[in-house]
Amino acid sequence: MSKALPFYTLTKRSQFVALRDAEQKYVTPSCVVQYLHPASLPQHARYSQPMPPFFFAVGYTVTKKCGNAVVRNRMKRRLRAVMREVMKEYGVQHFPQGCICVVIARHSLNEYDYPTLLHHVRRAMKHIAYQFAHQGQHHVVAC
Repeated sequence: MSKALPFYTLTKRSQFVALRDAEQKYVTPSCVVQYLHPASLPQHARYSQPMPPFFFAVGYTVTKKCGNAVVRNRMKRRLRAVMREVMKEYGVQHFPQGCICVVIARHSLNEYDYPTLLHHVRRAMKHIAYQFAHQGQHHVVAC
């Protein structure tokens, strides 16, 4: 098991807005994970405030469509717990420095038990790490 490095939690609206228009996302049955490579961050004109230096940043979003405040807070707590566990076992060193992810809860998140939710987030983070590792590499497919 790799040693987990700390990750920064997004708190300001402008930080979330930077990812709102991001075209890179991974959809699971319980959540959507939007991610942004640090190299493409200056291209987002809406992102105005500088962020503190960090290795990996993550934000959590639950819309009002998912339920009342009690339900939304429970969903956010579950997402934070799952992300902590995934980052402990997987580590942030697989992501480029300055990587930003936003985990958006889907309405069905509370229907899944903890191991299933853990599997969904783990699969999303592995996919994102793979995308960052192979970014800029073009695969030639023989016909």
